[in-house]
Amino acid sequence: MWLGDELGLYRALADAGGLTADALADRTGCNPRLVREWLDGQAAGKLVSYDSAADTYQLGPEAIMALADDSSPVFVARG
Repeated sequence: MWLGDELGLYRALADAGGLTADALADRTGCNPRLVREWLDGQAAGKLVSYDSAADTYQLGPEAIMALADDSSPVFVARG
């Protein structure tokens, strides 16, 4: 979680809705292969959802509050 918060990956996903790994890497200036590996781990842990038909990843509303919105009372990404 710390990496997603530190690199702005959660915030970029929250702002854009569904994104491919390459699009998220472009938005955050990160390596596309490493972003895909990170996203796959997040999807395996059910922190992000993955749409295999569109090859996109997305944060749900609860995850946005907990992982992307640092003004939220339930924000835990830095915890």
